[in-house]
Order: sequence, then structure tokens, then C-alpha cells
Amino acid sequence: NLGLIERNRRNPTGAVARHSSALALITGSDRWSKETRADVLDALGLALQEAGSFDEALDVFQQSLSIRQDIGDNIGIAQSEINIARRLMNDGQEDEAQRHCDRATNQIEGAALSPLLANAFTLRAQLLGLRGKHSDAIDQVQLALELNRQLDNKRGQCVSLNVMAQSQLDKGLVDEAAASASECLRINEEIGSLSGQAAAHHLLG
Repeated sequence: NLGLIERNRRNPTGAVARHSSALALITGSDRWSKETRADVLDALGLALQEAGSFDEALDVFQQSLSIRQDIGDNIGIAQSEINIARRLMNDGQEDEAQRHCDRATNQIEGAALSPLLANAFTLRAQLLGLRGKHSDAIDQVQLALELNRQLDNKRGQCVSLNVMAQSQLDKGLVDEAAASASECLRINEEIGSLSGQAAAHHLLG
């Protein structure tokens, strides 16, 4: 939790230190310890990304995936696959990212509605956008947005709206993009996310 606080303060270096300290405390080999270790590795990987340590972040995400595969945690596996896919996408490895995204979606599409499923739809939209399929991207991120609204997942709504606005801009739908970015800004202000507000202002600009 201290690591998450540091991330919210936009201090990824501090978050990396906190999450690394947490990992050192998890020494058990029981299922709970393994699940907790995988969760902390996820958080560490996200902090490493924000600190610019991209290769190290990918390695940490892969460690988390290995643990979850070992204990048969299907939902956790999907989370790891999404983290890896997004990291690969940002590194320009779109085909490999698509394979991880597809595996994640296959793991959870028949399960209960969840923020994780919305995250998978958003990632799918981003990958479609990179391939120039902007209409398909908008359709996918609309699914994510509707699901996040059903779940009252404010942070998820902000991510979906950000991707929606970018997809609409790419398609030349400037007014629609401005509306999406404005709603994204409003929700980020409501939940107090400074990084989200900055991203929304960038899109509006």
C-alpha cells in the first residue's frame, strides 16, 4: 500500500523501493504467499515502467505470470498476460502483444464481468488502433467503457475514455474526441488523479 501511495504521488522510484521491500517479506511457499507475491510483482512492474525501466518491468511481469501458471490462478494469469501484452505493445512488438492479449481474453471472456475484462477490451482497442483499424478500435473501447460504467470503475472509465478520445482523433472525429477527453478530465478531477488530468489536458490540447 505504501508503494501504491508513492505511485499516486507520481514517485515511481519510491514505489519501486516500497514494493521491493514488500517482496523481501514474502518468504512462504503456500498458495496465499504465492498469490501475494504475484500481486506485488505486478505492482512493482507498473512502478518500474513509470520509472523508465522497461526491460526490468517485462521481466517482473513474466515472473508474476510464471507463479500464477504454477498455482493455476486463471484470473491472475489473464492479468499477467495483459501486463505483458501492454509492455510489448509499447515496445513496438505488436504481433507478440496481440498473442498475449488474445490469451488473456480467452481466459476471462466466459467469466463474470470484471474490470479485468474491460481492461482486455481496452488493450484490444489500442492494438487495433495501431493497425489503423480505428472504427473497430472505437467499437472495442466502447464495450470497455460500458462495462466500466456498469461496475462503477472510475479509473477504468478514465482509461477507456482516454483511448476512446485518441481513437476518435485518429479517425478524424474531433468533436467526439473533445467530448470524450472532457469527460475523462471530469472523472480524473473527481477521483483526484493528477496524471490522468494531465493526459486528458494533453488530448484536449
